[in-house]
Amino acid sequence: MTDSKLGIAKKLTDKLGEKQTLVLIELLRDGKITDDELRKSLGLGDSTSAGYHRKILEKKGIIKKYMAEIDWTKLGYPTEFIILCEGKGSRSLYEMEKGYIESIDEYLNKHGDIIITPTTFGKVVIRDVVYCFGEKMMTIIKGYATSDHDVVAYSRQYLIVYPDIETTILTIEGKCKAVQDFFINKDCLKALKDSFKGARIR
Repeated sequence: MTDSKLGIAKKLTDKLGEKQTLVLIELLRDGKITDDELRKSLGLGDSTSAGYHRKILEKKGIIKKYMAEIDWTKLGYPTEFIILCEGKGSRSLYEMEKGYIESIDEYLNKHGDIIITPTTFGKVVIRDVVYCFGEKMMTIIKGYATSDHDVVAYSRQYLIVYPDIETTILTIEGKCKAVQDFFINKDCLKALKDSFKGARIR
């Protein structure tokens, strides 16, 4: 076990013991890791010890579930997107949220609990819908689409019905994220650093 792992464990939380925090970090890195692999990675006495700490995290409700990491590009959805929906006033955003919730409820009753929305030429899968309060009140819609055009089509077909709502569409190109799922992506970081070498700003 490296000193950096211990350092991260000490900084992360004081709500858990050191070993439980280390197990949590390894599970965050790879939810499918076996107890024996955990033991080797963290230098624990045996796999039973690793399993014990995993069970404690589960009983405390810190680990809620283990999820599959899906490559959406291989399923035909290469475009990851975020749509920011901002109302010109709190009333307009309220009306948009109310209408959107009603449409989600209607979809749930007719089609099931994963929203797959057709567009003119493709499809959009909704990952998250989040309501945010702060300096600006807004709704954030995150998901995957069959193309950039389908994100725009989704916004125009399904969000334009709400008056006084301004939308900003952000598409996330490629898979290179400097920080991904809490961890610094070393390969991406190197690629990004290399891309800045010799770059000129016009």
